[in-house]
Amino acid sequence: MAAAERDLVFPADVTPTDTVSSLSWSPVSNHIVGASWDFEVRCWAVSQQLEVAAVASTKHAAPVLDVCWSPDGQNVFTGSCDQTGLMWNLETNQTTQVAAHDAPIRSVFFEPTLQCLVTGGWDRKVRFWDCRAQAPVFEHTMPERIRSMSSVHPLAVVLCTPTADKKSFVVLDLNMPDKIFRVEKPHFDFAPTVVCCTLDQAIIIGSVEGRVAVHFADPAIDAGSMFAFKTHRVEHDVYAVNAISLNPYYNSFTTAGQDGSIASWDHKGKLRINYIYRPQPNTRVKPAPVTATAFNAGGDILAFATGYDWGKGAAGFDQTMGTQIFLHPCIGAEIDPSQAKLDKGGGRGRTR
Repeated sequence: MAAAERDLVFPADVTPTDTVSSLSWSPVSNHIVGASWDFEVRCWAVSQQLEVAAVASTKHAAPVLDVCWSPDGQNVFTGSCDQTGLMWNLETNQTTQVAAHDAPIRSVFFEPTLQCLVTGGWDRKVRFWDCRAQAPVFEHTMPERIRSMSSVHPLAVVLCTPTADKKSFVVLDLNMPDKIFRVEKPHFDFAPTVVCCTLDQAIIIGSVEGRVAVHFADPAIDAGSMFAFKTHRVEHDVYAVNAISLNPYYNSFTTAGQDGSIASWDHKGKLRINYIYRPQPNTRVKPAPVTATAFNAGGDILAFATGYDWGKGAAGFDQTMGTQIFLHPCIGAEIDPSQAKLDKGGGRGRTR
């Protein structure tokens, strides 16, 4: 399906002018922030009727690759290609530099138990920052450049460019943040793109080849339960997985792809629950890739952005794609694993 009738598209005058790299909802309200390649970070308020209003914006000196919130919803944290991480106070609209790397900062998350901002960069460093101090509290050197990070306390996972032995994800136990718990190879042989942790400590990893691997933080469970499945395929064409988001209410997750579709999954039942967004096949109009996704705190609204994902570099840039942000109000049949299990046919897909 194309955009559903109940989907809302952000007005053009409040939409970023370049690719959206990250979306994140406030944990305490229906405010959403978006980071983009036009150097800006924007905040919007979303009403119960899904009306969108621009609240504020701030700017880096280079493209912004990731964004997250503080637990109280007062501050937003950013990571940018200008090698800095900022803390943006929405009440005062003031920014303070709280992190630095020797290469672009690719991923950020806030760890509430430690009260630390965690940043991962293309300099292979993961750094834990007390935002009141100039130096990191902890630092780890990863096997390769960092592509993505995800955390659900006490689990954190760092996804890296694969090494020669194809190991690319690093598991951290945030109860012992000064130590690396384990370094592993995903259950596929393709370059990984994005990682997402679930509430039950599953580790979901996407790849450039339209495969998803499901691992588990506990090595004993992982050894016998890890699996992988195919997704984001259109006939004989295979597309990268660009984004994975956890639904915080149902503990299901979505994958979003270069093919422009979004599917929801139940990792326990090994089932595709449904398609949330799926462009209609049209040989004359190529669907825009989905570049970022995020559920709100209640898990009943999915925000997602479409646009050029730079998968084919500057030479493949398509000016006609533009950038759009959608709000999709979710229904149970789209994200509730129990409803998928009651209907294993009828278009529901079993993972393989």
